[in-house]
Amino acid sequence: MAIETFMWPTQVAGQPTTEYARTIREVQFGDGYKQVSESGINSERIKFSYSFRGSLSVAIAIRDFCRRHCTKAFIWTPPHGDKGLYIISADSIRLIPNGKTQATVSATFEQTFSAVEV
Repeated sequence: MAIETFMWPTQVAGQPTTEYARTIREVQFGDGYKQVSESGINSERIKFSYSFRGSLSVAIAIRDFCRRHCTKAFIWTPPHGDKGLYIISADSIRLIPNGKTQATVSATFEQTFSAVEV
């Protein structure tokens, strides 16, 4: 089964937030020495707060894409980042009507990993 690609524009004027979280292991010894190491080969994960404001039909298409990808990975390239696999945080999808023909849709994209090269 083919992996879908998120093709809609990223609007950076809304100041979206990119979060970088790293999983590490650390041990503190009695003499003050502290040892720190990565926890696995994919220890850094990225979260991106995505938001789109525009036509209602485009916002609904983005919302529907997001609803399909809470458990299924998709390909996306974040602003100033590298192409990778992402999923949608399950409780992060929002659709806010802005009149009859406009809407804002938002969701949180979380980086995920696979053995398949994207």
